[in-house]
Amino acid sequence: MARLANNFSEFLEQPNMSIVLNTEGLHFLTHEQKFRDIVRDADLIFVDGIGLKIALQLNGFENVRRLHGPDLFHEVLHQDHGKKQMIIGGSEKSHEMLCEKYPKLLNNPLMEFYSEFVQEDKLEDLFSKIELFRPDYIFVCLGIRKQEFIAHKIREKFAELSIIGVGASIDFESGNVVRSSKFFQRIGLEWLPRLLREPRMIPRVIRSLMSFVKYSLIGCFRFMFKDLTLLKVIDRNSSRKG
Repeated sequence: MARLANNFSEFLEQPNMSIVLNTEGLHFLTHEQKFRDIVRDADLIFVDGIGLKIALQLNGFENVRRLHGPDLFHEVLHQDHGKKQMIIGGSEKSHEMLCEKYPKLLNNPLMEFYSEFVQEDKLEDLFSKIELFRPDYIFVCLGIRKQEFIAHKIREKFAELSIIGVGASIDFESGNVVRSSKFFQRIGLEWLPRLLREPRMIPRVIRSLMSFVKYSLIGCFRFMFKDLTLLKVIDRNSSRKG
């Protein structure tokens, strides 16, 4: 499985596919073989979500630190590394607001935006844009699962690139979606104010909560059954369903 990453600088070291995994990701790791295989094939996993951090620690991972997807996106996007960067996903409005907020990104030869709707089985146009621009870094802003699937497809064709899925980070970075305050970020409840603003997120929060409870309990049982680990349980559950 990909190693856990504690710092965004690891992402910059060499071409790789990185994943920002949140607590909801535990649900899909359990229920979707395709998603699980892609996560295993990734080079780095950034932990975003207090529930995921606690579940990992209870399941034997030490010194796990959180790194929010929007923070990773911000740091890499604005770092003076001289690399060509491409953003896939996000609305045209978000792209326009991002350039208004950071004028240096407008008409920047090191930046490319792709806001067209992306389908996993229709990537010819996207591949052509990548081939033409030849970015060093690609941010895939399409939401959990879909962005990992698309990122994996890109990696299969362009192994020399660094690719990372950062979800709604472009919406937060541009200001198109209001991010929760630093207080809620620090205590791990960044999702709560957003949930109040966007009730459509309720199913996602329920999936995250159920996964957190399940794997936290598994972690507690580790102390009685030493061979029980998060990945073993995920594999066992999926094999039973198969």
